Amino acid sequence: MACGVKHATKADGLNLGMNDCAAAGQIIYHAHSHIIPRFKNDGLKHWPSQTISEEELSILQKEITAELTN
Repeated sequence: MACGVKHATKADGLNLGMNDCAAAGQIIYHAHSHIIPRFKNDGLKHWPSQTISEEELSILQKEITAELTN
């Protein structure tokens, strides 16, 4: 399906996404995915950057690992 969207829109690439919960932008509360055709220099900014220290990153890694192994 995504390849069909890419070819039909003549896009340079695609973003595939799924939002989970209101804080992530979900407004329709059932599982669905987004196929977003992208074009070079289209100006869409979708990942604002934030700085995180190596120590914070290490703590977060351990917390995620613990959640995934429970």
